Amino acid sequence: MMNPLSTLARKLNNNRAMLRFTALNYIDKGLIFLTPFIVLYVFKDKAVYNDIEYIFSTSAVLLTLSELGVRNYFLYAYRGAKDRDALVGEVESSFQTLFFIYVVVSLVVLLYCGLFLDDKDTLVYFIIPRTLYSFMIAFYSVYYILIDAPSRIFIPSYFVNALTLATIIVVRLLNAKLSLFFFFSSQALVDLALFGYIIKGRGAIDFGRLARYLKKALPYAWPIILNIFLFMVINNYGRIYAYKLLSKEDMFHISFVQRISLVVQLTHASALAYLSKRLFIDPSNRVNLRLFGMYGAMLSASVLAALAVLVGLRFVKPDSSVGLDVTSLLILAYTVLWCLSAFFELYINKRNKNRYIPLFTLMAVGVFFASMKLLGGNTLFSVSMSMALSMACSLALYLSFLRKLGKEEHA
Repeated sequence: MMNPLSTLARKLNNNRAMLRFTALNYIDKGLIFLTPFIVLYVFKDKAVYNDIEYIFSTSAVLLTLSELGVRNYFLYAYRGAKDRDALVGEVESSFQTLFFIYVVVSLVVLLYCGLFLDDKDTLVYFIIPRTLYSFMIAFYSVYYILIDAPSRIFIPSYFVNALTLATIIVVRLLNAKLSLFFFFSSQALVDLALFGYIIKGRGAIDFGRLARYLKKALPYAWPIILNIFLFMVINNYGRIYAYKLLSKEDMFHISFVQRISLVVQLTHASALAYLSKRLFIDPSNRVNLRLFGMYGAMLSASVLAALAVLVGLRFVKPDSSVGLDVTSLLILAYTVLWCLSAFFELYINKRNKNRYIPLFTLMAVGVFFASMKLLGGNTLFSVSMSMALSMACSLALYLSFLRKLGKEEHA
């Protein structure tokens, strides 16, 4: 009989690359996770904390629309490319060209805002650099995976997170008032650094190449873009809704729990970042049970970690936490269902059946708003319950569709 310890050691050794990437990813995302909490617990400023969460939510929705399929099509094109190195160069050039266009447009928008908008609209100054930075990180996360150097993405990300953290600490030591400028300036700095790299000729601006790539990418990616956009509306609706229409405490409640739920989402993102290449190049269209087992184990551990954090913070910081209540559990359930839906969606992407995905998501969105209507729509319970029900609907539709495809392929 094989020694269980030796079996475990062998499995860990076989997956050491994934474990190393996951560890680096957790350190990096841990900084992202913690910096808003530093604002909350060190400065005791719920208003600035709520502003940060609102900016994050709005930029997440805008990011979905701004990508135009550049990243979404990348993995699919890589799978069937005869010259994969040439494809990687083409896609990076297309991204840099699009990024250049967005920075130029953003500078014009910011100039307009500075001249004509009131002080109450100043959040746009932070939403734009946050969206550009997220666009860059999202693209290069896939790019570095496909050139077999996934850990390189941590270079700009570690820089931004460490500089943000250091800036906040310095502000606190100087007893200065915390401004959103201190929180988002490092992201704007990286945006400008990449823009400078591109315009100095070290990048690869090619408008014709971008147009040709988008002509191929958009027919494949538009259902994915629409689908992610609709998901982002559901995922961020609660925070945006609470920020605009509910109390400061309600906004704090939902944004706090969703930030704790990032423990689960970041585990999901880390696992998919490492497993997506293997999933797409797997010649079989069946769900790879080994890959799903690895994914499921990581996701389960993260759920337990999120529950522990919620309970622990309630004891440590009772005035600046929310603990385990119905709303918290529903948001956590929504997060798990969202992660599972995203995992199984990759198998639909792999089959190039993307046109069905927006239909499923529209049905889930319908469930969301119907639930909001039936439950009243003006409480955190109605928002969180509607989120969970909509994502349960989405997961059920994905699994049913994959089962149907499996039967058709093996009929």
